Amino acid sequence: MALLAAGVVWPLCYFAFSSHPFIPRMPSVATSIALLVFTIFSLASIYVSPIIWMSMGYVGMTLCALFIALQFSTALTDKQFQKGLAIYAIAMAMLLIIYAISHYEPGLRLGNGVNGGVFNPNAIGLVSLSIVLSSLAIPKWWVRYMVLALALVILVLTGSRSASVGVVLALSFVILKRTKQGGIGIKWAFVIGGVALSVISMFFWNEIEAILMNFFAVNDAYRGIGSGATGRMDAWIQTWGLFTSHPFFGVGFRAHDNLLHALVKTESSAHNGYLSLLAEIGLFGFAAVVVMVFSGVIRLLRAARDAENGLIAVILLGLCIGYGFMAIFERYLLNVGNPTSLLFILAILYQGRKTVGDVSTAS
Repeated sequence: MALLAAGVVWPLCYFAFSSHPFIPRMPSVATSIALLVFTIFSLASIYVSPIIWMSMGYVGMTLCALFIALQFSTALTDKQFQKGLAIYAIAMAMLLIIYAISHYEPGLRLGNGVNGGVFNPNAIGLVSLSIVLSSLAIPKWWVRYMVLALALVILVLTGSRSASVGVVLALSFVILKRTKQGGIGIKWAFVIGGVALSVISMFFWNEIEAILMNFFAVNDAYRGIGSGATGRMDAWIQTWGLFTSHPFFGVGFRAHDNLLHALVKTESSAHNGYLSLLAEIGLFGFAAVVVMVFSGVIRLLRAARDAENGLIAVILLGLCIGYGFMAIFERYLLNVGNPTSLLFILAILYQGRKTVGDVSTAS
């Protein structure tokens, strides 16, 4: 907890002593109001939390993360965003490859072995999703596709279905958007590639179907269709019950899993970022986060219209799509313990500056 806090808080010291203004510019009125409401209700939830000190710590770190994301979105141009995403993709891909080499056990999902440490397959899959999207910002094509391929290999080793579907949705959006904005040559290449892929799929459909059925564990007793989303349905129902019993101020920030553990006497969580946040900070706090996310997506959509300079906005939109899907099956929506979650916060607070001093897209 202390190391996590240090990792989130130290940039505040940088901004406090840098030449950049310490108070960041807000991207819109709607986002400003949403941030204020979220702050009020997340702080209020601390006083009803059964783990008050833990809730206080996570509220503080989350507010710091939001503040730092605002600082980055105010200070960075799109060119700097691209450089940062490229560095992130390369560094994180190397880190996960090292982790896979030292921890992968044949026959087990990466993160499920006895040496898995603090990671689990879905957490690694979530990081892989952000590497896949961030790799698209790498200027050199051969480095870009090498990092992308490495991230996809890691993703396959995790067996994370939610991350895999999230990657497919995110990449599909980015490819379609950039193809639509590209020239006639890119459009024809996309059409020809799509036709070729369809023909190949027809010839090898039996093999492809068998691979997909095995990867998505459709007939698995624990993870298959009849498992209620791998047992998540029960957790969703119980989490909804936590919300209905505390609809206004919630049960406490990051306290839902503690209460679910008390209810079912086993390690459990909501396995749904939307329901967990709803139960933890109540209806009004959750509504504020929804406004924050949607206003951020609208800003990204506007910035993505620029065919020449909209790459970063398209990448961040893809990240929001993939992360938003994964949040249906994973425990947190706003989180500071995963780099992909931090990039999601950065994405929804993106302000889009093409050059230094340009504030035209901030409104």
